[in-house]
Amino acid sequence: QIALCDGGRESPSFDDYALQTLAQQQRRSAAPLLVSWLEAPEGTQLLRAAPGESCDSQPKEEDF
Repeated sequence: QIALCDGGRESPSFDDYALQTLAQQQRRSAAPLLVSWLEAPEGTQLLRAAPGESCDSQPKEEDF
């Protein structure tokens, strides 16, 4: 499960490769990971997993 910046939780349907990538990132850093992903009818794609970032760096709709 991933804690969302708005306080909720979500369980994206990552493939095995993305789950392995997340596990490796978690082992490398004690800091929480900021995870970005894209959901589409074709599946869920991990875009980024970066340690030590906060919700302050989360993109906002008005930024697009």
